[in-house]
Formats: sequence, structure tokens, C-alpha cells
Amino acid sequence: MSLKDVSWGPLLNPSLSLSADETGFLNVERQNSAKQRLSQYEISRAEAWRYTSLKSIANFELDTRSTSYESSWLMSLDEEPISFDSSRSNRKSNELSKLRILRLSELATQSRDELAERAWTWLNTQMNQAEAMHDLQSLHYCDGLVLIVEKDYVAGELSLTSEKINQSFFAEADYLLLQSSNVWIYLDEGACLSVIEGFESNKESKQSHAQLSLTSMHLSARSKLSYIRSQEQNRGLETRDLHLGRINASIYADACLNLTSLNLGADICRLELDVSLEESRARADLSGLYLGSAKAQLDQHLTLRHKAASCRSSQCFKGALGAKSRGVFTGRVIVSEGSFDTVADQNNPNLLLSESAKAVTRPQLEIYNDDVVCSHGATVGQLDEDALFYLKTRGLDEASALRALTSAFVGEIREALPKPNLKQAIDYSLKQSLGLAFDDSEAEEWLDWEQILNELDISEV
Repeated sequence: MSLKDVSWGPLLNPSLSLSADETGFLNVERQNSAKQRLSQYEISRAEAWRYTSLKSIANFELDTRSTSYESSWLMSLDEEPISFDSSRSNRKSNELSKLRILRLSELATQSRDELAERAWTWLNTQMNQAEAMHDLQSLHYCDGLVLIVEKDYVAGELSLTSEKINQSFFAEADYLLLQSSNVWIYLDEGACLSVIEGFESNKESKQSHAQLSLTSMHLSARSKLSYIRSQEQNRGLETRDLHLGRINASIYADACLNLTSLNLGADICRLELDVSLEESRARADLSGLYLGSAKAQLDQHLTLRHKAASCRSSQCFKGALGAKSRGVFTGRVIVSEGSFDTVADQNNPNLLLSESAKAVTRPQLEIYNDDVVCSHGATVGQLDEDALFYLKTRGLDEASALRALTSAFVGEIREALPKPNLKQAIDYSLKQSLGLAFDDSEAEEWLDWEQILNELDISEV
């Protein structure tokens, strides 16, 4: 392994060995080009990767001795389980004909109508980007999931979970089992869709895991997408769990993206968000929560581009960090020349729950235009000692007081979530950050903390 290879460690080794006559979306030429670019890209010297270190996996070997890295999803539409086959024939077939769910390999090989052809053209443009996360996907690509919603159709809520992979039959401590997932969402004009995408790892596994994910979104004019991303991989065990994810979104005239990111697991997590407001009156409302425990590294790197007039964007990302964890938020907002009547707001509060936890926040505004209303704010602080003392005088023990104040901190994002399991995942991760044991029977108790604080009138402190 050369010095340059150390930056990426085992990730620089392709999962699949392609033959010269390979056809379809992935080919040898694309894979070789990706590997060459990555081998020349030293993340240890790249400003964008300044706070993400992959040294802890540098000495691992990539486990290519099984096919368990292949992408697969557990899917449900409006809480009813579906599969690729059921998307063609079941009682929801009429709905699913307007919400097309297919594998990328199918889209590449089957005959395409005008809508599918537009989606295919956009998808190729996205994947051809010479960018690190896209290159990593090229090295480890298996197949992808494509969602296409037809014009003016209001689809339901689609839940996607990257299916848990079991440890390799040959599981060894110095081998890294890798899973790759690709999701492509294409909304035609006036289409609406809600997506919940989840990432978990097998809690019984005794092998280190790496999860690579790429989710790309195209929102045509007047379309609306609600997207929630929940990352809950293992953390703090003898093994190592790595998560490298990227979200691309292109938003066109009068379209709206509402996105929430929950970064609740993994020992190392790097999540990139690249959102572009392409045409006038496009809107993006972005929020996120990252909760740290053990020695977790949680890096959120966001770039939001205002490319047209009268666009709106908001960002609210919160971090609560315990033990020796480190949270990073880099939020870059670019307002291009001619993008008048722009409104952009960014907020990044961080809460340190231990003396060893660290938070890095880097809000950035690049404005090349007049007639804008742009703001950004960032804070790093600890729990209010006066508030803790006040709660103790009202009969709460220290653990309960800590839970009350931290749950109030995350409450704005938590209470907006539509699913109880997402809220419980936050509760579990937050108690890990506080160093408290979690009992499933206590999950409902957490919901009452905001009411308790109101009854105690904590605002008086």
C-alpha cells in the first residue's frame, strides 16, 4: 500500500473485478478513472475533509470473499410492505404504476418511455461527476434503486431500509465488510413524494462494517419531496463502523425540498449534502440532528447553492455531544450573481455533554449579489448549571434533569418526525450521549419531558 493509499485504506480496492467486455451503467473505464482520481486525492490535505480521519481503518482488508455487500432494500408504501415484484402486480398496482420502483440495472437495459429517458439522462449526468464520493461508489457499485413519480401524481410515504448484512462466514477482526447503496429519486412536474431512508448495522455482528450511500434527487417544477434520512449503525464496540454518505438535490421552479438528517450512529460518519436551487422560487428547508457518544466522529458537510431569483432556504442543524465524541458542521451558502430576492437562513447550535466532547462549526456565506436577506448563527455551549440546579430543587434527580434539558434541546427536530421509531432512535442515542442506560420500557416516558418543563416553568431560571 502506497502512502497515498493510506488516506482511503481498503476503500481504494474495488469490490468487484470487472471484465473488459462489461456493459451497462458501470464499466472498466469508469472504474479505473475513479480509482486513479482517488489515489491522487489525499484527503488528509483536503480542507473539505479536514475533520474526517479514516486512519482507524487504514490497516483493514476489504472482505470480498462473499457477496453480502450487494445492495438490497426493505420497502413499504404507506406502511404496507412492497417489493420489486409487487410494484408490478398487487392491489396497489395502479398507484405503483405512477410511482415507478425499479432497479438501476432494469432502467439501463429495458426500453424507456420519454419520462424514463429523462430520468436516465439526469442519472448519468449525476454519476459522471468527478467527485470523491461518486468515485467511491463507482469502485463499490452493485446496483441502485430508482424511484420515478409521474406528473402531478401525489404518492404516499415510502420507507426504505438498507437491509442489514450478516457478518461474513469468514469474519475476522482485521477485515472490513462493505455495503453500498444508491437511490435515485426523479419527480416529474407537480409530483409529490415522502421518503424515509434508514441505515442500520447488525447489532449481533462481530465484524467491522463500512456503509457507502449515495442519494440523488431531481425535483422538477412544482414538485415536492419530503425526505428523512436516519443513520443508526453500531458505535463504541470492539469493531469499527464507518458511514460515508452523500445527498445531491437539484430543485427547479416552485419546487420544494423538506429534508431531515438524523446522524445517530457509527464510529465515523461523514455526510455530504449538496443542494442546488436551479430556478426561481425554488425552496429548500433542511434540518438535522447529530448525537455523539464514545469516540464518534460525526461530520456534516453542506453546500447550498442559490442559482436563481426569489429562492428560499433554511437550515437548522443541532448537535449534542457526549464522552469523547466530536461533531463537525460545515455549512456553505453560495448566492450566485443575479440571484436577487434571495432569503437564506442558517443555524447550528451545539451542546457539549462532557468536558472531553468537541464541536466544530463553520458557517460560511458567499454572496455575489445585492437584494438578499441572509443570516447565519452558530453556538457551542454546555448545559445551564442554574437550570440543572432548579430542576433538582423541584424533585428531579440529576439523570432526570439531564434528560429533561437535553430532550428539550432536540425537541424541535424530534417532535416534527412522523414515526415513533425515529423518535425512539433519538431517545436511545441521546441517552448514550449522556452515558445513561436505556430501557425500552422507558421510551414513552421521554415524551412527557416537555410537559414537565412547562409545568415547572423553567423559563423563570
